[in-house]
Amino acid sequence: MTAMSRTHAAQPADRAARDAGAGAGARSGGYLLAIVINALLLYVVHHLLAWDVRFITPAWNDVLWAVDLSLQATIVANVLFLIYDARWFHSLVQVVPAGVAVLSLWWMYQIFPFDFGSVGMNDLARLGLVLLTIAAAIGTLVSAVVGIVDLVRYAFEPAGVPE
Repeated sequence: MTAMSRTHAAQPADRAARDAGAGAGARSGGYLLAIVINALLLYVVHHLLAWDVRFITPAWNDVLWAVDLSLQATIVANVLFLIYDARWFHSLVQVVPAGVAVLSLWWMYQIFPFDFGSVGMNDLARLGLVLLTIAAAIGTLVSAVVGIVDLVRYAFEPAGVPE
């Protein structure tokens, strides 16, 4: 085998190792932490009414499915990142929970399961939800573009060129 053919034979393995990245262990810890935190949040959101949180109204039950979906999508994404952690994959997959979060925020705005004690405070909270929804939607669109760009770069980069 010539030096040239050995180099080409090793390139797919080098590329796979590069995709895993040097900081994969630290990222894995972060993904595990995100899974645990989101699982705890699932528990919390299901008990807010039972805990009689004073500004949460019974309409919370009408938004609970959207909050659940957002938290569950984040958990699934982090499990996928534990399994495969290439940059392009991460960029594309994170769009899904971000999009679901936008849906959750929008639904929360539509139902508004809160009562902060005054019309002014409720209006301020509604405005905050609108601004948060807009910011999350913009962030989701940017993430989608970044994901597509990362995928195209990955697909067309030479095997020996680092990311």
